[in-house]
Amino acid sequence: MEAPNDLRFRRILSMPGLLEVVRACFERIPDPFRHRSPPLVDHLMAVMAIFFLKIPYMLDLTRPESGLASLPDPDHNFKTLFGIGCLPTDTSLRKRLDEVDPQALRSAFKAVFSEIQRGGDLEKMPVIDGHFLVSIQSTEYFRSRTIECKSCCQRNLRGGEIESFHQMVFATMIAPDAQIVLPFMPEMVLKSDGEKKNDRESNATRRLLPGIRREHPHLKICALIYRLHFGAQQVRLMRELGMNFIIGAKRSDHKFLYEQLDIDGDSYEIESTDGIRQVFRWRNGAELDDSSPGLWTNVLECHEKIPERRLRKAGGKVRIEPARERTFGWITDIELRPDRLIEVMRAGRSRCRVENEAFDTLKSFDSLEHSYGHGNNRLASVMPTIMLLEYLVENALILCCPVFGAVRRTFHARTAMSWRLKGGFLAVRLEDWEHLMRAAAPGLSGQVIPPDPKG
Repeated sequence: MEAPNDLRFRRILSMPGLLEVVRACFERIPDPFRHRSPPLVDHLMAVMAIFFLKIPYMLDLTRPESGLASLPDPDHNFKTLFGIGCLPTDTSLRKRLDEVDPQALRSAFKAVFSEIQRGGDLEKMPVIDGHFLVSIQSTEYFRSRTIECKSCCQRNLRGGEIESFHQMVFATMIAPDAQIVLPFMPEMVLKSDGEKKNDRESNATRRLLPGIRREHPHLKICALIYRLHFGAQQVRLMRELGMNFIIGAKRSDHKFLYEQLDIDGDSYEIESTDGIRQVFRWRNGAELDDSSPGLWTNVLECHEKIPERRLRKAGGKVRIEPARERTFGWITDIELRPDRLIEVMRAGRSRCRVENEAFDTLKSFDSLEHSYGHGNNRLASVMPTIMLLEYLVENALILCCPVFGAVRRTFHARTAMSWRLKGGFLAVRLEDWEHLMRAAAPGLSGQVIPPDPKG
C-alpha cells in the first residue's frame, strides 16, 4: 500500500470530483417533466448509483435484507456520496428516463475525457506512431419476440415470427497490455420514427467517427476496426477526419489487394523464445480495390505458427495444446517497416481486448443485457449509455485516482472490490467517499487521505 504522503484525493480526478463534473452536465439536460419532483438530475444520478453499486433495481435498496433500510436515514448515503436530494422510485425512473434523448448525455462523456486530458493522465495510455488506440466495436444487448419499443430494430425469423433487438456501436480507447478501457459516447443502431427499415451498423459508424472528431478535434487517434463496413468510403472518411487506422482485411475479401502483396511485397520472419514463429509480409502503397483507383493504403499480413505446448495445471495434471497456425491481415495508413511490424500487429490484435475488458465485463458483471425496463421510447438506449458513462468514470479512477487505484489493487478481482464497496455502502452510515474507501479497504484505515493541492 502507498505511503500516507503519497495517497491523496485529487480535486477533480476522484470519485467526488468526477461526480460533480457529471452532475453539472446532467443539470443542463432539458427535463420534459420539469415541474415534477424529484428533478431529472436526481433520476440520472440514481442510475449512476445503481451501476456503481451493481444492483438491478432501486427497489432492492429499500428491502430489509439490503441493510440500507435498517439505517436511521436510508437516503443519507445517496445524498452524501451521489448528491441525490430525493431518491426516486423504479417506476419514476422508467417513466422519466424514457423521454430523455440519449444524445443529451454526450456532454458528460466529453467532460470526463477533458478532465483526464487536463490532468495529464491520458498520456498513460499507449500510442502507436503518436496516436492513441481506439477500437470500434458493435454489440447487441437486447432481443425479444414479445417486447418492443419505437426505437427497436426488427428482424424476420423462420416461421414468420418477428424479433425486436437493440444494437450499439461504440469506440473505446484501449491499451494492449492493460485492463483499462475508456469508452466514448456510443452510437445506437435504431429504427427511426416512421421508418420501416432498420438503421445499419455502417450508418452508425458513419455517425460515430465524426462525433468523436467533433468532440476531440486535437486528439490523435488510430482507429482499430474489425473489417471495412462501407469500403473505400470508410477509408476516405477517416482520412478526412485526420484519423489513422488499422482495419482487419481477410485475403478472401480483398483478393485485388493481396495480389499486389504477392507480386512485390516485403517479408520478415521472427521466432520468439517459446518457439512461436511469425512470418510478416507487407507492402507500402497498394490500391485498396479495382473500383477505387488512386486510393492507396498499406497492407500487412502475419502468419503465425504455434508449436505444441504442454501446460501443467494445478494438481500436477498436464494439458497438451496441439500445434496450430493462423493468419491475420490488416490495411493501415501507418508506414510499415521491419522495426514497426510487431507494434502494428499487436495493435491490430488488441482490438479483441474490447471483447474481454468491455463487452464481457458489461454483460456478465455490470448487467448490460439485464432489463431495467424497456420503455416505449428511449429507455432501452438511455440506460446502456449511462452504464457506459459510469464505466468510463470507474476506469478513469483506476487510471488517475491514487486512492481508488489503491483500493483496486487491494483486491485480485474487480468483482471482489465492487462487492466490498457495495457492502460498505449498504451497511454503514457514510460521511464521505473517504469513509467508503476505508470501509472497503481496511489497509487504508491507518492512513490519512487529504485532498491533493495539485489535483
